[in-house]
Amino acid sequence: MFSNLLLLLLLAAATVLMLLGAGRQQKQIAEANRAADMAAVQSLDLVSSARQLSINLVQIQQWLTDVSATRALDGLDDGFAEAEKARDGARENLRKSRELAKTMGQGKLLAELDKVGAALDPFYDLGLKMAHAYVKDGPAQGNKLMGELDAKTEALTDALDKVVKEVDVIAGQATDSMHRELGSAVDIADDLADLSLILLVVGVAVSALVMFVLNRHVVRPLITLTDILAAIGDGNLSVKVPPTGERSDEIADMSRALAILHERTADNIRLREAQADVEAKAREERVNALTGMAETVESESRVSVDNVAAEAAIMDKTAAGMEQSAAQVSDNAQNVAAAAEQALANAEAVASATEELTASIQEISAQVAHAMTVSRKAVEGGERTRETIESLREVVDQIGEVANLIGDIAGQTNLLA
Repeated sequence: MFSNLLLLLLLAAATVLMLLGAGRQQKQIAEANRAADMAAVQSLDLVSSARQLSINLVQIQQWLTDVSATRALDGLDDGFAEAEKARDGARENLRKSRELAKTMGQGKLLAELDKVGAALDPFYDLGLKMAHAYVKDGPAQGNKLMGELDAKTEALTDALDKVVKEVDVIAGQATDSMHRELGSAVDIADDLADLSLILLVVGVAVSALVMFVLNRHVVRPLITLTDILAAIGDGNLSVKVPPTGERSDEIADMSRALAILHERTADNIRLREAQADVEAKAREERVNALTGMAETVESESRVSVDNVAAEAAIMDKTAAGMEQSAAQVSDNAQNVAAAAEQALANAEAVASATEELTASIQEISAQVAHAMTVSRKAVEGGERTRETIESLREVVDQIGEVANLIGDIAGQTNLLA
C-alpha cells in the first residue's frame, strides 16, 4: 500500500512539473510568435507603407515641377494627372500606415502620421496652384508661389522624416523583442529538457525501486502462493502456507484464503479415507454374508438332490406299473376300435335314412310353400271380390236414392195432377 502511494505521488509530482514547464514554454512561444509576427509582418508592412508614402510625396513634387518647367507644351501636360495619381497613392499608404500603427498600439507614430495627413492636401493644392500659374502666366507668377511651396514642402518632409524614424524605431524594437522572446523560449526549452532529463533519471530510479519493492513484496509471495496452490491441487498436503504477519493487503487476503483451502482439502481427504474404510468393511461383510449363504444353499441343495433321487426311484417303479396298465389299455382299445367300426356302419345307415327323410321334408316344404302361394292368391282374389261387392252395394244405394227421388217427383206430379 505504501509503495503504491509513493509511486502515485511521484508520478503526480512529475506530471505537475511537466505541465508547469509546458505551460510556461507555451506562453513564451506565444509571446515569441506575437513578436515575430510584429517584426516580420506588421513592422515590415509599416516600413513599406512609410517608404511608399515618402515616394508618393516625392512623385507629387516631381510631376508638378516638371509640368511647371515645360508649361505643358508639346504634349507634356500629363504631369497634372500623374501628380493626382501620386496624391491618391499617398492617401492610401497613409491610411494603411495609420491602421498598422493603431493595431500595433503605436500612439506616437499615429500622431506623426496625422501631422503628415494634415500637411498633405495643402501641399498638393499649393503645388497644383503653382503649376497652373507657371503654365498660364509664366515664371513671373509661378515664382511668387515657389517660396510658400518650399515652406510647406519642408514642413511635410520634416513630418515624414519623423514618421520614417519612428517606423525604424518600431521595427528595431519589434526585432529586438522577437530575439528576446525567442531567446527566452530557447532557455525555457533548455530548462524543460533538463527537467525532462531529471525526471527521466528520477523515473528510472523510482521504477527500479518500485520493481524491487514489487518483486520482494508482491512477485515472490505470489510465486510462493502459486507453488503451494499447485501442490495442493496435486494432493500434496505436506506444504505449509506462510504466515501473513502484519500484512493487510491483497497478498495477505490470498494467503489466508489459501490456508483455508489447505485446511478444507485436508478435511476432505480425511473424510474420503474414512469413507473408503467404511466401504471396505461393508464390502467384507457382504462377501462373508454371501459366502455363508452359498454354503447354506450348497448343503440344502445336496439334501434336495438326495430327496429327488429317492423320488425318482419311486417314479421308476410307478412307471413300470403304468407300462403294464398301458398294455392292458392297448388291448381294450383294440376292442373299442372294433366296436367303433360297427357303430360307424350303423351311423352310415342312419345317415342314409336321414338324407331320404330330409329330401321328403324338402318336398313337403315346397308343397306347403305352393299351397301358401295359392292361399295368398285366393285371399287377394277374395279381397278384390269384397271390394267389388262394396262398390256394387254403393251403386245399389245410389240407385235406391235415385228411385226415391223419382218416387218423390212422381208423388209431387200426382199432387199436381
